[in-house]
Amino acid sequence: MQDPVVMVKYLLLRFLYGIPSERQIEARCADSNAFRWYLGIDLDERVPDHSTISQLRRRKPAFRKVFRRLFEEVVRQCVEKGLVSGRLAVTDSTHVKANASKSSGLEIDVQEEVGNYWERLDAYEEEGLEELKRRTGKRRAKRAKQIKKTSAALIRR
Repeated sequence: MQDPVVMVKYLLLRFLYGIPSERQIEARCADSNAFRWYLGIDLDERVPDHSTISQLRRRKPAFRKVFRRLFEEVVRQCVEKGLVSGRLAVTDSTHVKANASKSSGLEIDVQEEVGNYWERLDAYEEEGLEELKRRTGKRRAKRAKQIKKTSAALIRR
């Protein structure tokens, strides 16, 4: 099992940078020296595998509850200490000089966003599980059909 401190930091990075999937945060952590430094992972060490957190959340309901409370507490302390006061998003998608100002950004309530984040995470995971079940179900049915066909051919001989 990974260090719980690293796991909380991992989720905090996902939340603060709006990274939707475990695979994407794994790739960002592997590529970003700043992320590695924050997580306490040396350049020659592997970053947490994309399935580590999702498996822990899915397979260990008690861990999930504790982890969520811990995560919410970390975000609350960040807000309390002034590290996070809301998230300001200022974007500009053109490749020309633009006047993107702070006043055109969107400020959100971080405490409310934490709950929404977990709901989005749960929904994202559910969609992935449904897709996996659908795909494996088709493969299993196809494989069962092949076995049945092969068995019938062998019996006829």
